[in-house]
Amino acid sequence: MNVYRNPHYRLAGAVLAVTAIVLTVADQTVIAQFPDRDSTWRIALYTAMLAGGIRVLAMRVVATTETLTVRNLLRTHILPWEAIAGFALESSLVVELNDGRRIGCSAVQPTGLDRMTGRKGYAGTTAELLETRRRISATPHRHQ
Repeated sequence: MNVYRNPHYRLAGAVLAVTAIVLTVADQTVIAQFPDRDSTWRIALYTAMLAGGIRVLAMRVVATTETLTVRNLLRTHILPWEAIAGFALESSLVVELNDGRRIGCSAVQPTGLDRMTGRKGYAGTTAELLETRRRISATPHRHQ
C-alpha cells in the first residue's frame, strides 16, 4: 500500500484542529453561558473548525494492488484499477475514469512554483507512479 498526500496539509489540519480546541477552552463565556444563542453559534463554529481540521488530516490517495482510494475533504472514492483510464495534473491530480468522469485529488496538488516553472515536483512524480501502477494492474497475469 502506498499513501500520497501533500505534507503541508498535515500541518494545516493539525493547526486548524488545535486552534479549535484552544479557542473552545479559552472562551470561558461559551462554557459559562452555553444554552444562549451567542455561545451556541461559537460552539458550532469551533466544532466545524475541529471537524474540518480532522478531515484535512484524513485527505490522501491510497494505492493498493486492487484499488485506488481518493479521500477528499467531503467525499471518498474507492476505484478499482480497471475503472481508471489515466491521470492528469491540473490544479490537482485528476483521476480520469473509463466512463469519462474525472475525480480531483485534493491531497495531491502541484505547488505554485511547480506550475510556474513547469517542474514535475511531488504531484508530477505521484502522477507518474500511479500511472505505472495502473499499467501494471491492468496487465493480465498469466498463471502457469
